[in-house]
Amino acid sequence: MSLDADLDFIAQAMPAFISEAAEQIEAIETLLLELEEQPDNRELLDSLFRCAHTVKGSAGIFGLNRVVEFTHHVETLLDKMRDGDVALTPDISTLLLQCNDQIKFLVDTAADESADTAEQKDQRADLVIQLRALSEAPAEQVETTLLIASQVLQDFDDYNAFLAEADGAVAELRLRGVIQVASFHPRYRFAGTEADDIGNATNRSPHPTLHLIREASVERAVAAFPAADAIFETNIATLQRLGAAGWAELQLQCRADAAAALGLPPG
Repeated sequence: MSLDADLDFIAQAMPAFISEAAEQIEAIETLLLELEEQPDNRELLDSLFRCAHTVKGSAGIFGLNRVVEFTHHVETLLDKMRDGDVALTPDISTLLLQCNDQIKFLVDTAADESADTAEQKDQRADLVIQLRALSEAPAEQVETTLLIASQVLQDFDDYNAFLAEADGAVAELRLRGVIQVASFHPRYRFAGTEADDIGNATNRSPHPTLHLIREASVERAVAAFPAADAIFETNIATLQRLGAAGWAELQLQCRADAAAALGLPPG
């Protein structure tokens, strides 16, 4: 078969791939939500893996390397979960939903490189710079760093898609296990919650933010505070006790304190 014939076949078959991938992506989201309710259900976990594997395998036939490479990382995480090396936590569940959003973006834009905007490329470039700076500098000089996107990624879905790219950058730079990315956004929303759930405020920030943290620093903190897993639950409980009105009052007080420290007028 000639190259032209191969390209013609791919062009004709691409819509079928995108349609099938869309079904698998929808199934992944459904399975993830079910797994949150049944974290020990091995059948659900195996089904998740098969969906991701199907998308990756089909993408490989069409030479869609971005889809293949990224979905491979998702497969690796799911494999570790199946082996019992990684447990399903709210953060892992959120990450997997974010990864699924990124797979959808990569599939939807497989034939349209223009969808990868200049802003997205600049943001990825900034992330790589920060990752390298953090990994190459000694901890005594740079313990952690923040990447704040004050002008882009204001939409939480766009931010979620970029988080998946950030995770891919960590893997590409061979920094997995060295640096982890914590996420904060003005409209942050945990998987399975309503937008106005007060618990979402634990990960909300004035601007879209990526917090690059050394894994070694996390390990030291956990060693110093063995009940580290309880921090998340305590924060949620505190916000629920404050309620929306109490949280709004606390934010106003924080802004007033910041203005006073900077010598600015209140308000």
